[in-house]
Amino acid sequence: MATTPSSPCTPCGSAFEGIELLTTRRLTLPVAEPNLTTLRAVRTGDVPLGEALALIEDAERRLRTLVDACALTADATAIDAFLVRAHVCYWQTRCGATPVVSRA
Repeated sequence: MATTPSSPCTPCGSAFEGIELLTTRRLTLPVAEPNLTTLRAVRTGDVPLGEALALIEDAERRLRTLVDACALTADATAIDAFLVRAHVCYWQTRCGATPVVSRA
């Protein structure tokens, strides 16, 4: 998955995005509140490591539950490409910067 500036705690941020997309059929960039504040607190170290790991595990569990219950099939490559384009477009529009995108 891509790493972008809107996902300060990438595993958790990506899970929050997936949860939003599967529950609302919308995607807010950057991540919607209250999750944005949570992610920023994790990034700045205001959340202890154990609590941050628990947040990631909980978000992953919620996302997996939603994915498993979803009757739709998905083209993961197309979805990933869309998310990268959406993030790049957001950051270019917001501040004129082109974020560095890495592939894991």
